[in-house]
Amino acid sequence: MKELSTQEYNELYKKYFKEIFSKPMKDLGFKKKGTGKFCRLNKLGLFEYIGFFRYYQKLRLEYAIIPIYSNMMKNSIGNGGDTNFVDLDSEEKMEKGMKEILNEIENSIIPWFQKYERVCKNFYTPNNLDSIFLKPVFKMIKIVKFKILYVSIINIF
Repeated sequence: MKELSTQEYNELYKKYFKEIFSKPMKDLGFKKKGTGKFCRLNKLGLFEYIGFFRYYQKLRLEYAIIPIYSNMMKNSIGNGGDTNFVDLDSEEKMEKGMKEILNEIENSIIPWFQKYERVCKNFYTPNNLDSIFLKPVFKMIKIVKFKILYVSIINIF
């Protein structure tokens, strides 16, 4: 087995990445953003993110579920994690490792997103008075988050 040059390695990585991840991620409802990021909105309006983090000839996943309504809430409500690095230093390991990562997405991360969605759904039930109040408030914060700063500045002067 010969040593791959950087250019050959990068071409193989792009080929296998597109071959192994593009269609399955699209079938799961994710859209590709940038080089190695996939995201979608779930039924509750929360942002589900899966990012591929490549470090030399190793690859791992970072995943998170984040509210999109307000910057103030992102740090307090967002939740996620990452996986262990998978070694991709040869063509065989690259194909095998990427398939393992896809298997981990389908069997671990997607169920984790669904579990988190079920937990959050209990908070957003019509019988819950907080949800009746908070859902419109979150939407208003999204719409007027820049106006809040403007109004507070005017009140100071």
